[in-house]
Amino acid sequence: MDLILQSVVLVILLNIYEEVPVMSRETLFEQFLSPSARALLNIIEKVEKGESLDNLFQRDPSLDRIEQIVSTYRGKLHKDLCDRIIFLIDLGNVGIITQQDLMQITENIWKDNISSLSKTELKFLSARFDVDGAPLKTQSTISRLSYSQTRRASKRLIETEILRTRCALNCERLGLTRLLLVLENPEFILTGPWVAATMFIDGALPTTYQLLKVPTKNLNDIVIRALRTVSHGATVWRLSSGSMAFNGLWYQRRLGAWKPDWMHLKLLLRSSLGNTLTMSSPPRGDTSAPDLSSSELKTIELLQDNCEYTAKQISEIIGISEATAFRVRKEIMTKNYVLPRSGLDIPGLEDRVIGLLDSSTAGEIFASFDILPYTYISQCENIENTSEKRALFMAALPSGSARKFTYAAESEMSKATKPQFDVVSGGFEERIRITSLYDRKKKEWRMDANLIDARTYTTVRRECIGDRLPIDLT
Repeated sequence: MDLILQSVVLVILLNIYEEVPVMSRETLFEQFLSPSARALLNIIEKVEKGESLDNLFQRDPSLDRIEQIVSTYRGKLHKDLCDRIIFLIDLGNVGIITQQDLMQITENIWKDNISSLSKTELKFLSARFDVDGAPLKTQSTISRLSYSQTRRASKRLIETEILRTRCALNCERLGLTRLLLVLENPEFILTGPWVAATMFIDGALPTTYQLLKVPTKNLNDIVIRALRTVSHGATVWRLSSGSMAFNGLWYQRRLGAWKPDWMHLKLLLRSSLGNTLTMSSPPRGDTSAPDLSSSELKTIELLQDNCEYTAKQISEIIGISEATAFRVRKEIMTKNYVLPRSGLDIPGLEDRVIGLLDSSTAGEIFASFDILPYTYISQCENIENTSEKRALFMAALPSGSARKFTYAAESEMSKATKPQFDVVSGGFEERIRITSLYDRKKKEWRMDANLIDARTYTTVRRECIGDRLPIDLT
């Protein structure tokens, strides 16, 4: 009887709790929020309601960030924040939630929210990389979407920073060469303004992959023997620009998440055995640098950040007339000094794998690689032995799935030519600052010992805490 009475009381209490309005429940957890956290929650609510904050709060980058999050959030951010805080408190043993804690909670909720892609956005992204740099009208035709659907999808993805529109340096036209430096168990790694990206592979044999963009005329100055004195093995590959691809096959809209189908992948790998990929040498561009003005150098740097900069924006940033900015931008595009290049930063695709494969293994993996969510494929040749060529495969995969991919690839492929895929544990990328690397008097790129430094592997690896791992080695 006592048990029945207790059950009835529990049901009544639960019903009372569920009937408590959300705002009343908020007052219950306000005691767990610091004063600054309560103020932040109040700001988010006001921004969501469209109230002006200019008279109440001093404008700063954090406020701009909150407005960006609120404007791109699907649903009610304030309500979802309150529900999340209540959930955390109900788990027990919560002391105080600070402003920094609340901002982290907000960022995490926002990332999960923007990662939920619509059917239209998935189709748009697939077409975007097929015709990268083409007008929206062309992209809408390829994706079989209306122009308005394409424009809305593009606008939202850019505003949420999932899609980045930028320009990549056309190294062949600028007298530069892309190099992929692979160091096995290094004591030191290269750093400096010519290093565009670095990736670390942790494990029994630590390995680093580094993308360098160096003046073509200085290729013979690279002493690989010196690199081998500070590592167990060093290989330098001349790299082509490569191509990106996106596929939404593994995205389940009902769950709002990426769900890899490993059995499907294994069946694809098994059916492609025996295929061979024909590989050519990376294109060789100009050996000398073009004659670049100060305005051209500064404009090229800006376009590396955002390919959509208008002449007015360029003129305001670098301090030239709008007419000059328009002319310089047009000339840069006409001479192909830069190339339009889209990039993705989807929070749900945080794992990275990388592999350098020979022609037969690359052919066997090529078809199955096409179904992965976000991929980069390129070709390279050994600068010491140009007859040795490799295909570079990189992929961004759902969090926690990189090891499963490497297992599937290695278990299904030919035992004689088992592919070697590495899981990237950390990394970072840097923009090449061409304004400081170009000598306008000599009309050539600066390349001397002072611009390349060697730092200990452990120091650089310890400093690498970024969460945006490189994938596009253009």
